[in-house]
Amino acid sequence: MKKTGAWGLALVAVFLLLGYWVKDTVPFFDADLADAVGNQWVNDPTVGVFTNILGPTMPIVVAVALAGFTILAWVRDQNHSASVLLRCLVVLLACRAVSLFKDVFNRSRPRVYADYAYPSGHTVSVACVAFTTVVLCAWFARQALPWVIGLAVLLVATAGALRIMLGVHWLTDVLGAAIGVTGFGLVVCVLLGLLPARERRVRG
Repeated sequence: MKKTGAWGLALVAVFLLLGYWVKDTVPFFDADLADAVGNQWVNDPTVGVFTNILGPTMPIVVAVALAGFTILAWVRDQNHSASVLLRCLVVLLACRAVSLFKDVFNRSRPRVYADYAYPSGHTVSVACVAFTTVVLCAWFARQALPWVIGLAVLLVATAGALRIMLGVHWLTDVLGAAIGVTGFGLVVCVLLGLLPARERRVRG
């Protein structure tokens, strides 16, 4: 548990340091990638549809679902399962709050666009859902964990790539979002007693 918390704090530190570093500058690899991508995808309808799906709506839907399953578990007198679900809901909301750091770093976007750049809000949204789903899987379906982790990484990477393709985020905005969510998620999970997961207790 101490090691998990330490990793979480280390990732939070990386997230904050990265934000401080890029808030007033554009690293060469950010600029090079933006130039390579260009603006060819800005008005692409397919990219627009997928970035809307992999965005801020996801954590809202998942939060409502978690709240509903929590209530259902309590009604069925499955108190321990309800407790795990409720704590996962708190983790989801805490991770989603990483987007609030936009107003701390005030980083400009690659092109004119509303709101600040660091961290990417869309990537934070998908990452917080992905992280919470992995934790839920660790408690309730540990045998599927490798597949869920793989899918989670794929979705977060896709969400970030779409934002870069649209020219509304730098690479470091996307990386910072993933790092920040993972770091804060690990810390909150340790504080709430969700990590390490104890699957057998849920079944009892």
